[in-house]
Amino acid sequence: MIVEEKFDKFTVYKDTEKHQFCYVTIREDSFYDDFASYLLDFSMIKKHATINLGIDDELSIDDYNEIYGRLISFVDFEKIYSVAGLDQSIISVLDDELIKDSADFRKDKWGRIGEYIFNVILDSYFKLDCIIRKFALNTSPNMSVYGIDTLHCSLREHIFYFGESKMVGSLDNGITLICKSLEEYEAQISKEYYTIKNNNINKNEEFVEVFNSSLKRCLSFTDLIRVASLTTIGVPIFIAHGGKFDTKYVFEKMSTIPQKNLFGLETKYFLISVPIISKSKFRDAFIKVIRDKIEECRECLEKL
Repeated sequence: MIVEEKFDKFTVYKDTEKHQFCYVTIREDSFYDDFASYLLDFSMIKKHATINLGIDDELSIDDYNEIYGRLISFVDFEKIYSVAGLDQSIISVLDDELIKDSADFRKDKWGRIGEYIFNVILDSYFKLDCIIRKFALNTSPNMSVYGIDTLHCSLREHIFYFGESKMVGSLDNGITLICKSLEEYEAQISKEYYTIKNNNINKNEEFVEVFNSSLKRCLSFTDLIRVASLTTIGVPIFIAHGGKFDTKYVFEKMSTIPQKNLFGLETKYFLISVPIISKSKFRDAFIKVIRDKIEECRECLEKL
């Protein structure tokens, strides 16, 4: 059954029988400014700039520089992805989403912005514990179109969550790309385990306290399952998409995403839709707020 609840300035529609929701605003005419302002509130930026930075901590010069660097990474728009080796069906979808240039696709930073929004939702609404901020890591300009976008867990329940996000013009395109990414998700999770095991800079300190001894003993994620006695893992899936749809339609479309157990464990799928209606209007609002925050960072640095 689909029910409605309030969260901050927004209305959330969720399915009481599934881990699925549609996150929308009360007033469509204020959606872009409200959502961008919520995501980029200075306390939110502080929380996500560095994983172990408390939102009430007084910020130093280093902290402001870190935040400034994150904001600049959002507005440095172009990235190149080679199309070599991609399925023709995926290329046809990307044709709708990206600007094609010769043998390469030129992609703006929508993926990075989408990962940030995804992190905010998992942290703020689902109350999950982030292991490592994937969007904060340096990435190669030739990185794959596919890849796990968020690494979260529930420290209370000992559940790891490996998230996948797409920020696209249409819901159908997002579902197509998600389904392709999920085809070999066990293999992707196995690779991501080494990011968790070996990255000691951005790792959540509370996570380290709980799992450090197991990480030292386990060379693979399957080893960790056995040693840490994991019984459940989670796969949050996030699609921010354009287009006007009623809530029931979005839920029906999102429900077509295949869900299967991974590594022989119970697997919880969170299916999350944020209908942004107009990608260009949201981008304009988001970039305007980012530029305001960049200027705010500069002013704060000058005062320190």
